[in-house]
Amino acid sequence: MTLARALVAALALALTSCSSPVEWEKQQLPTPPGAPGTSVVGDVVRCGDSWYAVGGVYLDEPTVDQDTRPAVWRSQDGEAWEALDSDADTYWGSRAILYTAACAGEQFSAMGSRSGGGHGFPRFSNFTVDSADHLVDEQPHLSVFGGLSWAGVGPLNGGAAGWLVVGNRESGPAVWLSDDGMSFERLEGVPQLADDDGWDALASGAVWTGAEWVVVGGATHGTIEREPLAWTSPDGRDWTRVPIPGLDGFEDIQRVVRAPGGSSDDLLAVGLVGDGFGAWQRDADGWELVGTFGSLAEEPTGAPYVASLASTSAGLMATVSDGEHFELWRSDDGNEWEELEFPVEAKTGGDRTIAVSESDGKRFVVVATDDNSGSVWTGATE
Repeated sequence: MTLARALVAALALALTSCSSPVEWEKQQLPTPPGAPGTSVVGDVVRCGDSWYAVGGVYLDEPTVDQDTRPAVWRSQDGEAWEALDSDADTYWGSRAILYTAACAGEQFSAMGSRSGGGHGFPRFSNFTVDSADHLVDEQPHLSVFGGLSWAGVGPLNGGAAGWLVVGNRESGPAVWLSDDGMSFERLEGVPQLADDDGWDALASGAVWTGAEWVVVGGATHGTIEREPLAWTSPDGRDWTRVPIPGLDGFEDIQRVVRAPGGSSDDLLAVGLVGDGFGAWQRDADGWELVGTFGSLAEEPTGAPYVASLASTSAGLMATVSDGEHFELWRSDDGNEWEELEFPVEAKTGGDRTIAVSESDGKRFVVVATDDNSGSVWTGATE
C-alpha cells in the first residue's frame, strides 16, 4: 500500500460522520439457574442454527469460597434466549467467567478463567454443552495454559480441523490444539512460530481458512517499532512465518476473519496502527494494509485493543477499545470505516466489553457488559 493511498483512506474516514445504519433491539437475557447474581457477557458465537453467548454471574451473596459462576445462553432467532443449566463441577470451572467461544461445525466450545491460587495466576477451564443441553467443564492441569512460562492466552478458534487457542509463552507465540474442544495439547517453542533468528513476537488472533490455520500478531525484527506479522500452518503443528510489509510506526494485527464470499486465500484483519486502528486484506498476492480508522484515547485507562471482529449481514464489524471505552465500527470491504452508534457505553477495564458475532444472513448479535450488567442486542440494517 502506498502512502498516498493510506492518506486517501484516512481522509475519506475523516469525512464520514458517525452514524448508525443499523436498527438495534435489546433482548431479554434470563438469569441462569442457580444462586442469584449479576450476569456479565464476554463473547458470542454462532454454531449451526444457534447463537451462544458466554459469560458468568457475580453472586449477590458471595462467600469466602465462591463469588462467581459460569453461564451460557442460547438462541435460535437472536430474540428468545434461554439460560442453560450448568453442571460445571471442577473447582475452577465452577467459578470461571467465560470470555471466549468458538465452533467446529455445529459443535460449541468455550473457555473461561478465574484468577487465584498461591500466585494469583489465571486458572483456565474448558467448556461445552452436552447432549442434555447442560454446560459441562474440564479443568486442565495448571501447566497446560499457565505455568512458569505463561505470557498470555488469547481467543479460542474453531474450524474443520478442530480447535486452536492462540497465545504466548516466554519462548514467543504458541498454540493449543484440540479435537474435541475440551482437552488441549500445548505446542510451545515450535520453529517459525516461536521467537528465533532475532524475532520478538506476540500472537493475538487466528482463523481456519478451510485449508490452513492463520495466526496474526506483531513483532520486532531488527526494528524499534512493532510490525505486522502472520503465521500459517496446514495442521497447527508445522508453521511458516509470514512477514508483512509495514509502515513507519507501531502496527499489530489482533483479529482476523475469512472475507465473505472469498476463497481460502481471502482474509480480512484488524489491529493497531500508529495512534488508531487499521485493516489488512490478504489475497493470493499476500497481505496489504487497506484502511485506517479511529483514534486512541489521549488519557487511556487501559491498553487499546481489538475485542472482536465478524463478518455480518451489515458488513464487516469490529469492536475495539481505544484505551478508555469500547467502540463499534463497520465497513463494507475493510477500506473505509464508520463508527456506529450503539446503545451501551462500556468503559475499558474489568469484565466490561462489547463483542459481535457473525449473522444468520438477516441479523447479527452484539453482547455488551458495562458497569451495571451484561446485555444482548440484535442488529439489522435499515
